[in-house]
Amino acid sequence: MGIPIVPPEKIGVGGCSTCFAGGETPRFLYVEIAGNGTGVNWFEDLGQPINGIFKVEHSVGCTWLKNAGLWTVSYIGGPSGSKVEARYAPLFDGVEGVSLDNCHSWFDLQIRQPDFGHWTGGFALVTMVDDCPIISMLGLAESVGLSPGPDLLADPFVTPNEEGVIRYARKRDATNVKIKIDCS
Repeated sequence: MGIPIVPPEKIGVGGCSTCFAGGETPRFLYVEIAGNGTGVNWFEDLGQPINGIFKVEHSVGCTWLKNAGLWTVSYIGGPSGSKVEARYAPLFDGVEGVSLDNCHSWFDLQIRQPDFGHWTGGFALVTMVDDCPIISMLGLAESVGLSPGPDLLADPFVTPNEEGVIRYARKRDATNVKIKIDCS
């Protein structure tokens, strides 16, 4: 049976009116980055590629940020598209995903500085639902036989009964899977 999901904490005035109704902008979003690896010019002093779930905090307008050591993870939604970025501060390098859709949630990550070749791409997923520490949205998709990719859409939501659900959909093969999340 699912568990009640605590509604996301909202910020008051000055939220992201492009993505959320007035007063509904969440204070935090969750960015999951997976599949980021080392590139051909990677060297040990750079540390490991960035992968994991990051709780990004609303900054201004439609921008959420998180400083994670030498990395900065950000999500920007807006009228001209949306973007996820993981930037490695010492080199101004990293990965980013861009969509022309407003408030997009799934991103195919590309290398920010292709000439550097320090990292490989990967995927990112943005959600308002705080994942259970043992649940990865990408890992969950794989566990039920769904191959991750930019055409697999994930739509986390809370039902009227306050149960957390993730819906995965893919147009090319008519995939439509709903999974109720139970973190108990």
